[in-house]
Amino acid sequence: MAAFRVMGAASILLIGLVALVLLLIRARTKQYNSTQNMAIYLISAVLVAIVGAALTLSALAIDPRPRVIFVNDSQCGGIPVTLTHSNTGVEQRGTVEAGQKLEFPVEPNVYYRYKIDFSAAPRQPGNWKCTDIQEGDVRVPDGSSQTFTLQSERIQAPDVTPTSPLPSVVP
Repeated sequence: MAAFRVMGAASILLIGLVALVLLLIRARTKQYNSTQNMAIYLISAVLVAIVGAALTLSALAIDPRPRVIFVNDSQCGGIPVTLTHSNTGVEQRGTVEAGQKLEFPVEPNVYYRYKIDFSAAPRQPGNWKCTDIQEGDVRVPDGSSQTFTLQSERIQAPDVTPTSPLPSVVP
């Protein structure tokens, strides 16, 4: 799929470059009726070449390998993650530091078991809940990725309101 994207974008680039070459040949042999026609042709050829180059570069920049990505947007510091291949049992382990991401390459269309262990993260000030363990299965199609954003929750103290008025003290 990615190869077709690259080929299509490269085709547009090639059309633009061929148009520029034709423009140079015609300009050298002076086969234009007016300079206005030549200017329009030049602008069109340059735009097609620029669009083709941009599309080619963007298509080449896309990583077609399937992967699982963990992004740590929590307040829990480094969080250990484990990704286990369902058929072979091979584990990939890592720690996602706060504000960072960690990518694991995976085989396409194969189930992996993931485990995100917030409880192994160091305790953080500010009443942040960092005690959860999340587990599940993930399957990533060819040419795509699955991203897990790790977030923490702030523990709120329960509101305590008296149900009856407090007695007043008179001296």
